[in-house]
Amino acid sequence: MKNLLFLILFLNGALNCFGQHGIEFQFEIQPINNELSIFKDSTIYDVRGVILNTSDTDLYFLSESCNGLAYYIKSNSENVENYVTLNCNASWPEKIMIKPGSQYLFNTNIRMKKIVDDINLDLKLFLLIPSTDVKGKSIFDVQKENIFYTLDLKGKNIKI
Repeated sequence: MKNLLFLILFLNGALNCFGQHGIEFQFEIQPINNELSIFKDSTIYDVRGVILNTSDTDLYFLSESCNGLAYYIKSNSENVENYVTLNCNASWPEKIMIKPGSQYLFNTNIRMKKIVDDINLDLKLFLLIPSTDVKGKSIFDVQKENIFYTLDLKGKNIKI
């Protein structure tokens, strides 16, 4: 009963605190076209994402040991897809924490099947309870056992 009460209070606090007002997602996109790049395809773009914790509470969320948040990025266009360059045999859950007023930076790539004029990327963020222990577990197990809330963070539409 105590645990249920704690979960309800924690869930209520998280819903109030971590709406779009407590967490922001921003990104920038740049074509990868320098001669040092392994990509010679002009349809591949580098995405630099930033998660900002604008709340007054520590933020904990799930990431992956292989490719980080790459699989959690979604586009508003069917002509844009994730372009993951590193394929792993296994990926383990990682618990990321962002202090209030701090940010988390990450990089990934997208590929445009057809060039678009503007793009919007959204980030699905799986929040974790602060006491969640991810060591020795699979990503699926962490999601199944400990995820209490999923946020779909909306990025702003930008021109390419």
